[in-house]
Amino acid sequence: MGSRSGDLRYRADMASKPPSLGTAREWAIELAVGAGLGVFLGVIGPFGSFSNSGASPRILHFVACFLVGTTIFGLLQRLAAGWARRTGVPVWLPWSWPSWSAAGRCRSSSAGW
Repeated sequence: MGSRSGDLRYRADMASKPPSLGTAREWAIELAVGAGLGVFLGVIGPFGSFSNSGASPRILHFVACFLVGTTIFGLLQRLAAGWARRTGVPVWLPWSWPSWSAAGRCRSSSAGW
């Protein structure tokens, strides 16, 4: 088997590296905030949804949307940040492409002005 000092070094290296997709505590906080925002929006009924149905379906809808969105965005954010760190690219770069594509669309659509 391995030496004791090598085993201790391995444990120390692993303890200093955070999980690439976040800890359970981070996910719990983010999902709780998402659920709280979903409940808040379900109660106030924004975007004209207050007149559609009762509060229960609205709350369920907004909570589900926020939880799914938080999960998808949280995974993509962590994966993109890990890729950026591994490749040496600035962490903000993977998230800037929507701005570039929107600016390109605006420029091409405003060419007739």
